[in-house]
Amino acid sequence: MSDTNTHIPLLNAEQLARLGDGLAPPACLRLDVSLPLAADERSMWERRLNRFLKSCGCAEGAIGLFVGVAIVVLAYLVGDQPWSRRKVIAAVVLPLALFAGGKWVGRWLDRRRFRQECRRLSSRLGVEIAQRGPHE
Repeated sequence: MSDTNTHIPLLNAEQLARLGDGLAPPACLRLDVSLPLAADERSMWERRLNRFLKSCGCAEGAIGLFVGVAIVVLAYLVGDQPWSRRKVIAAVVLPLALFAGGKWVGRWLDRRRFRQECRRLSSRLGVEIAQRGPHE
C-alpha cells in the first residue's frame, strides 16, 4: 500500500449507509475489502463514488458563464450606447454570478448523486449480506 492511500478512509457497509443518509462525505474514499464485492466491482464503485466527491462543478459553471456572457452581448447589441457605469458593472457581475451559481449547482448535484449511489450500493450490499447470512 502506498503512502498516499494511508490517509484515505476505508468504508464498511454501515459507514456507507450513513453517507447515503447525508453524513458529510470525506474528500476521497476506499471501500473495505471485507465488503461482499469482487475486486473489480469494488474498484468500479470506488471510482464512481470518488468521481462525485471530486466534482468541482466546472461544466455547470461554464454553462452559467456562457449564458451570462450571451445575455451581456445581446443586451449590448439591442441596447443604447454608450453604457452607463451601472450597466458596465452589471455586465461584469452577471456572468461571474452565473458562473459561481453554476459551480454551486454542479457540486450540489454531484453530492446528491453521491448519496444516491451510496444508497444504491448499500441496498445491493444489504441484499447480498442477508443472502450470505451472519456467519459468512
